[in-house]
Amino acid sequence: MKTKNLLEILATPSPSGRERDGQRLWIKNVTPHADRVESDSHGNAWAVLEGALIQRFHE
Repeated sequence: MKTKNLLEILATPSPSGRERDGQRLWIKNVTPHADRVESDSHGNAWAVLEGALIQRFHE
């Protein structure tokens, strides 16, 4: 992720209970770097890196 993108995410208002804009921007920026991105009905979002990919970095 580029610094410009991180600064854009940090500058996006996402107060408690109204995180949708910040979440969408984060998902847009993290998706190219993750095996999958998931979210739930509570407004949480997370990126997943599969185990095989992580193991390659430790070899």
